[in-house]
Amino acid sequence: MTASCDSTQREPASVVVVAHPDDEALWLSSALAAATRIVYCFGDLFERPRDSQARRAALAAVPLPGTVELAVPESGAGVYADWTRPQPTAFGIHITEPDARKRYEANYPRIVAGLREALAGFHDVYTHNPWGEYGHTEHIQVHRAVT
Repeated sequence: MTASCDSTQREPASVVVVAHPDDEALWLSSALAAATRIVYCFGDLFERPRDSQARRAALAAVPLPGTVELAVPESGAGVYADWTRPQPTAFGIHITEPDARKRYEANYPRIVAGLREALAGFHDVYTHNPWGEYGHTEHIQVHRAVT
């Protein structure tokens, strides 16, 4: 049996995966036009319920097609990486504060599980770079989960 090339076949679908709402515009705007799905990994902000409510409302108003919200709560680990000696880990980057590290590490399998479903059937995936653009611990974690 031989395969034939169909010139009318569509390009493989692409997806943008970001940690937070607004990351798609800040870091991956050039990939949005081709994306048929945008995945937002984090939902509620750590210990900021009023801001979390505003984030949910803003995300509901996003005029982009195929949005998926994994709604993993933020870990609060953002300021707890030692940037004088960064240590990559299986979960992203080493978090120095024990409670924040526990939340951060607990988020990783939730993100991976959500991405397995959200990315099924997609050929190209665009996401954060390995060092989270400017060192954002949750961007690093999302990159690790995607890879």
